[in-house]
Amino acid sequence: MRRLLFIVLLCVLSVACSKGERARIPAQLWNDIIFKIETHPYPVRVGHNEIWLKATKKKGGPASSLVVSLRANPSAEWVQSVQDGHIGIFRRAVKIEEGDKYLYVHLRRGKQQTELKFELPWLKND
Repeated sequence: MRRLLFIVLLCVLSVACSKGERARIPAQLWNDIIFKIETHPYPVRVGHNEIWLKATKKKGGPASSLVVSLRANPSAEWVQSVQDGHIGIFRRAVKIEEGDKYLYVHLRRGKQQTELKFELPWLKND
């Protein structure tokens, strides 16, 4: 029992002492919907990276009736994301090249549309 407790304590301490590399990418608001992105891998790398966009109503709950398209370069083709069930998550692999600084998100809901721009999280050279 002591051994198990020691192992659990060691695991908790090692996580608590980690660098916390997963910096948050600031959320953005449009039409009372909060949009957050995650990149997989984090930070991004050259090549295809999976992007998760989470759309949550300001009052809570997942946003629906959205068409979400993504690209990492203003001259690239838009790629439409796929909604992951009815939980407000939209996923898509996006090609990211060296020098791409932003993820561009095109949103359409009914007749309204907009474009958001999120800064891409690259590995910082220290």
